Amino acid sequence: MVLITGGFGYLGGRIANDLRKSGYSLRIGTSRDKLVFKENQSPNEIVKLDFLNDKSLEAACKNVSIVIHLAAMNAESCLQDPDKALLVNGEGTSRLIKAAIKKGVDKFIYFSTAHVYGSPLKGNLNENILPKPQHPYADTHHIAEKYVTAASNNKLIKGVVLRLTNAVGPPSNKNANCWMLVSNDLCRQVATKKTMTINASSYLQRDFISISEVCRVVNRIINSSNFNSGIFNLSSGSSISLMELANLISHQAKKILKHTPAIEFMSQDHEPPNNYQALCISNNKLKKYGIEINSDISFEIDNLLINCNKWF
Repeated sequence: MVLITGGFGYLGGRIANDLRKSGYSLRIGTSRDKLVFKENQSPNEIVKLDFLNDKSLEAACKNVSIVIHLAAMNAESCLQDPDKALLVNGEGTSRLIKAAIKKGVDKFIYFSTAHVYGSPLKGNLNENILPKPQHPYADTHHIAEKYVTAASNNKLIKGVVLRLTNAVGPPSNKNANCWMLVSNDLCRQVATKKTMTINASSYLQRDFISISEVCRVVNRIINSSNFNSGIFNLSSGSSISLMELANLISHQAKKILKHTPAIEFMSQDHEPPNNYQALCISNNKLKKYGIEINSDISFEIDNLLINCNKWF
């Protein structure tokens, strides 16, 4: 049995669908009161989670062999209420991993963020670099990482931390809280307005990884005895500028939606400053375990455009 917290969220929904298709028995942990999903997409089990209630977490972990922990407050919510973020993202993870240990869970996979390295992300970043979180979202994820690695280092559980970059792809349903993400926002703009307006400098770089690749890595970690513990960057290993992203979406929109959207950058900064450092978030540590990441995101962009055109 696999417990996925946040299994009805943006990334969790896609991972749950992928694991379900692979034949896993799933238990979806959620704090939501009302859920709407198609019957053929329903998980094996649903449990209500209260991250500040140990009994709730222990019940969720009963008869579970693997926990995939995705539930967390997003960046905007963390900034608005950093104290609550510390409770949910930090203490909530601590309580969940204690419950998992108590119930004999074998492996705990925690989704963190590459933003623990600092802000803005720049230069060459690998897992040996000392994190310097600059935002409550990054800071609380870094705190949660420490709980996972401490339990793993003490041989209490096999803990894997995945520092995710920017996942790209459509959610399993349109109500997922994901439309503020740059790739999703731009695809939605294309479908609804036939244009893209971007409130950032065109040269800014991001590492984008397809959700299909994220799902494949999770499946590999679950099935591999080599992934007993450790911190891993979950990245494409290469970065593109926001202009390159916009051009890719425009190119795919011409093929998928049969129109070429206009691109407008509100910022007039089109050239990087002299001290600007290109971004490379290394995934070499994953490669050492035999995992090569496909950096092509065009397939997910296509599906985003198709779904945005249908949903909006």
